[in-house]
Amino acid sequence: MSFKIQIAAALKAARIKKGLTMQELADKIGVKGTNTISRYESGKLNLSADLIEKICSAMGVNPEIILK
Repeated sequence: MSFKIQIAAALKAARIKKGLTMQELADKIGVKGTNTISRYESGKLNLSADLIEKICSAMGVNPEIILK
């Protein structure tokens, strides 16, 4: 599994663990809808360090957990 896919999977797992829907996360980070979140979580869209930090902040998760 590539590092990109591992990060995407970790973000999805964190979102689910926090009990957030894709729409709730999309609203928190200011994207239009669930399609974008789905593409982040599947590794179809590249995630910058800043975006990972923004998503983690919105979920209340330490980015280090995602990057392990």
